[in-house]
Amino acid sequence: MSNIKQKFLKFIISFACIVLISACSQTDKPSARKNIAGQKGIDVAIVLPLSGPEAALGKEYAQMIKLGLSDGAKTKIRVTTYDSSNPETLSKSLDKILEDGVDIIIGPVYSEETKAVAEKVKGKGTIVISLSNNPVLADKQTYVFGHAPMRQLEQITNYFLEKKHQNYITLLPAGRYSNTISKILKDMITSKGAALARLEFYGTTPEDLEKSLRLVSDTVDTLNENDYELTRPVILLADDQSALETLLKHAQKFSLDKKAILAGDSRIDLNFSEPITTTFTGSLNIVNFDLPARSAQLGIKHISFIHTLAYDAGRLVGNSIGSNYSKTKFVEQLNSAEPFHGASGAIGFVDSIAQRKYDIIKKENGQYKSVSNEGN
Repeated sequence: MSNIKQKFLKFIISFACIVLISACSQTDKPSARKNIAGQKGIDVAIVLPLSGPEAALGKEYAQMIKLGLSDGAKTKIRVTTYDSSNPETLSKSLDKILEDGVDIIIGPVYSEETKAVAEKVKGKGTIVISLSNNPVLADKQTYVFGHAPMRQLEQITNYFLEKKHQNYITLLPAGRYSNTISKILKDMITSKGAALARLEFYGTTPEDLEKSLRLVSDTVDTLNENDYELTRPVILLADDQSALETLLKHAQKFSLDKKAILAGDSRIDLNFSEPITTTFTGSLNIVNFDLPARSAQLGIKHISFIHTLAYDAGRLVGNSIGSNYSKTKFVEQLNSAEPFHGASGAIGFVDSIAQRKYDIIKKENGQYKSVSNEGN
């Protein structure tokens, strides 16, 4: 009897979620759906690339936004997805959005598309939550929800400096951007009396990557021999997923996670058959919300930080709408001093720009633990 009740309860919950979030394709006609069974709902538009070379990722981000909306919704929300794959398509999408009187737009990801959206909706009453990280685009109608990876590197570097780690190594892809990052990190590290012992810039070939990891491993061995305070060196990594996957496999080969601390932003949270110990910025809510398993059910093989941002954007919007939508109350909620605790960290807006406070997370033997308030 107990099992029957549990199954019935799960059915009711699932049915409620389906009713609460109406996920529609681009060809739907929101104007024909303004009132369903006498219920007035909120119209939310998701604006992402749904065709062209970035369509696969755009559709994944849209799925994560819808999942977040479903988790956060307190009232009926009608969701329509619109294509932003090129300027002409985006313009047509925005015409349709304004024609249908959409209340809230989530997206796009990039600055140029966000600029076009912001200009089009200005003075129209529609609120935009963009996944872009360009602060210049922020205004009273357009909220910039993206993040800059450099902020994560700065926070984790400061964390290890506070823990009195004295030696640092940067392991970054060759290029002008990495030179800039290394200069910023060097200034941070040396200003606290610590040392940036090596700046290693690697090339793109497997041979280049292995050579760089061997040089870093040799440097770590030398530092450990000469460090009388027994604080392990910190290796700071940052790159895209494919490069980091190769780097971490080489790091395992040289046992770098045993004789040094591998640290970076949330992109280094990768899964291997032989677990590797890493420390990174993020939030344990990604595990608490069961996002890896739930996204896998949606066909998403790997959650990047932008996937997590997309989920948070949806959940924040759903949570901020409340039981009865009012633009004024919605904006007040977004501007609230009380942070929103998302899967990507504690989030608040200052001048319509998202500010995040990350946890420092250690992943060891496949298990996550927050070490923000602990030693290492």
